[in-house]
Amino acid sequence: MGKSHRIANCLKGALIADASALGVHWIYDVDRVAKIAKANDGSASFVPVDEANYENTKGYFAHPLRAPGANTQYGEVTHLAIDCLLGNHGKFDEDDYKQRFVAHFGPGGTYIGYIDHATRGTLENIAAEKQETGTDDVQMPALVALPAIIALDPSDAANATRVTNDNPISNNAVKVFKGLLTLVLNGSELEEALQEASKIGEEELSELLQNALNTDVTDSIAYGGETGRACYLKSALPLGFHILKHTNSYEEAIEMNNMCAGDNAGRSIFIGAVAGAYYNGVAERGIPQKWVEKYHNGEEIFDKCDRLAAMG
Repeated sequence: MGKSHRIANCLKGALIADASALGVHWIYDVDRVAKIAKANDGSASFVPVDEANYENTKGYFAHPLRAPGANTQYGEVTHLAIDCLLGNHGKFDEDDYKQRFVAHFGPGGTYIGYIDHATRGTLENIAAEKQETGTDDVQMPALVALPAIIALDPSDAANATRVTNDNPISNNAVKVFKGLLTLVLNGSELEEALQEASKIGEEELSELLQNALNTDVTDSIAYGGETGRACYLKSALPLGFHILKHTNSYEEAIEMNNMCAGDNAGRSIFIGAVAGAYYNGVAERGIPQKWVEKYHNGEEIFDKCDRLAAMG
């Protein structure tokens, strides 16, 4: 399949991966996630949203208002970026993106659910009519708008991130994600792309990524104890690299990410985009049909992914 198919499956892969994590998002106890998975036919993906799963464990129940199969706030931003590019002939328009962001996440907006720190700060800065709206936030919201933008308009990846996150750590993470996803979309082998992307960015992040690829630890759940499982870019990106190296299909990568616990939804956009593009489609190693059927409003959203990919 050609690049347009890889783009479409990159976008679908990011969105489905995020939705798959909704029911276990921000549970930090890997044993609790394993127990939940055992009760869910052995899968930590598309677990029903249930507050009882968060009782007496380390975690935060953030999504009681989200429908089964829906996206978290991260995936909602990914979808918003797709709409922005579709509305602007495949190009990123910052003013239009900000207007859509406020209309969706702001007071009286269409989104009902958890609002994270970066989103809150961005809304406040836009309301105050600040020219620079990005927050000094070094967590995964920095990357969640990027699958569509890297695929269609990569020169604006940094500008898109600065709408919500503006600091050196976020800017370096954008370079890494942009480098990795561009290589995969252009047909590189995943191992080669991971190694090449690990050399991009500032020294500390590069070292963390190379450590993740070169460690003798092959169990990503165990390796998450070394990187940390939280939302921070310097934890999430190395763990994501490790997962992508040590799994062999889209389903395996997303299941492993969910089993790794913590901010699995934040990591899922990055991992799902890369795995969706690389394993490319609904097939033996691609996105499982059973997950396609569980994704909320999938037919409408997948049509958008296909239309945007045709512009690439």
